Amino acid sequence: MLEVRNITKTIDTFALKNISFEVTQGEYFVLLGKSGVGKTILLEIISGLLEPDNGRIILDGHDVTREKIQKRHIGIVYQDKALFPHLSVQENLSYPLRCRRVSRKEIDARIEQLAEDIGAIDKDLQWPVYCIDWEQAANELRVDYSEVDYDGETYYYR
Repeated sequence: MLEVRNITKTIDTFALKNISFEVTQGEYFVLLGKSGVGKTILLEIISGLLEPDNGRIILDGHDVTREKIQKRHIGIVYQDKALFPHLSVQENLSYPLRCRRVSRKEIDARIEQLAEDIGAIDKDLQWPVYCIDWEQAANELRVDYSEVDYDGETYYYR
């Protein structure tokens, strides 16, 4: 379980003030808000890239607020340019697990479960990341790849 307790952070004229919430194991949790409201700063605090001015981050009952990022085992994926464009979707998903020396069998099982959870099919995971129109993919998780054209720069769906 992740507990965010009264997180406060001031950067220049911007401030997060007393942000608190809990996310239980297996729960999907989404931060929504306009650009500039502090979503990324909060995620950077949770992952350990930034330290809060006040408040605590509790992970599975342990206070990790001042722990090094490597000990938290929390990742952050930025909205843009956070993926390795030369790798497939599956390779991008498995990268942090491989860095932690998770077995290939467990990686495959976890990615298979994720694909099932989001309704992706095996073909979806094999495409290189740069081939995917992520906005369209969010609307249509299943694409008939026989309907895809490539002009040397861009992939088009017919």
